[in-house]
Amino acid sequence: SNSFCTLLADMPTKAKKEAQKELAQIKSQARAAKAAAKAQRAKKAAKVAKKEETRARRAADIRGAKGVLVTKADVKDPALREELQAAAGRLVPPHRYDVHLKNETITVTVTLHHVPPQKIDVDKTTNTTLVVATPTHTKKYHLEFDFPHGMKVDQEKGDYTFDSGELKCVFPVKKMPADVVRDWTQRLESVRKSQRARFDVDQEGDLVVRKRKTKLEFEQLKQDAIAKKAAKVDKANKKEQAAKKADGAAAAGKKAVAAKNTVGKGGASAKPAPGASDDKQAMLKIAQAAAANVSNSLKARMEVQKAALQRRQERAAAVSDKKGAKAEKMQTAFSRVLAAKEAELKRREARVAAASGTPSKPRNSGTPGKSVKFA
Repeated sequence: SNSFCTLLADMPTKAKKEAQKELAQIKSQARAAKAAAKAQRAKKAAKVAKKEETRARRAADIRGAKGVLVTKADVKDPALREELQAAAGRLVPPHRYDVHLKNETITVTVTLHHVPPQKIDVDKTTNTTLVVATPTHTKKYHLEFDFPHGMKVDQEKGDYTFDSGELKCVFPVKKMPADVVRDWTQRLESVRKSQRARFDVDQEGDLVVRKRKTKLEFEQLKQDAIAKKAAKVDKANKKEQAAKKADGAAAAGKKAVAAKNTVGKGGASAKPAPGASDDKQAMLKIAQAAAANVSNSLKARMEVQKAALQRRQERAAAVSDKKGAKAEKMQTAFSRVLAAKEAELKRREARVAAASGTPSKPRNSGTPGKSVKFA
């Protein structure tokens, strides 16, 4: 460096400036390379730290999923370490349950593939918890299933059946919870509603799927039944009104005869009660108004149902018209394509005949060819 500085001192001014500039550029490049190497080392260290953090988090997640909060290396007691190792190796098998309200039973199905039935242990099952374990098998399955809604079963009368890799456990329920009864009733009602909407019962009692035409006919029958009911109510109201009028006329005639007989005998004429006829007329008007309201409500319902049926029929007709128009359009397009192909074939035959000097035979002169039609 001293020789370089001596050399710079002996240089002319212009060469000296250029050498100093080159030296500054070399120093700046060295600083930039040093900073880049430092940043690369920091980036690499951060990457390694992140990888270690990810590995630790995954190990913690795996331990948490298996129910282990600490590793066996953290435990110094040998017995506790063995218990911890056994708990970490447990697997929860797939399972499902179903409650049958009518039979008052609960069925729990546990999937245990490739497990012999001799290796399955259910001795720790209680009235509130089903315990299924395979401690002597290579796959350490362990299931502790708490019966839903605090349900209590009769564990001694439980029935266990193992078939095709599935353990079916059926227990009688001592007392069915109110929540289960309510949920089961709602689900059954929804199933019945969907069946009424989608199916019909034939004469043999079997369920038959309702088609659109059958639905329309069913709606028409429903409307006819409503109309018959309305007509029957109107007829009954008219009969009741006629009977009331006849009873009123008979009562008035009897009263007139009794009054005449009384006057003929010289006795005092009995006068009717002042408000009796008014009350009877008011009751008659109320009955007539009630009958009219029932008839009007039935008629309004009939009109609504008829309008809905008419809208369905219009939609069905519109869909049918669209399908017909689409088929006709397709037939027209296909006919046009066939005509263009036939014209092209005729032109090709004419060119071939002109080139060979032999007259071309007219097409379709003999038996008719194939034809395509759309239904």
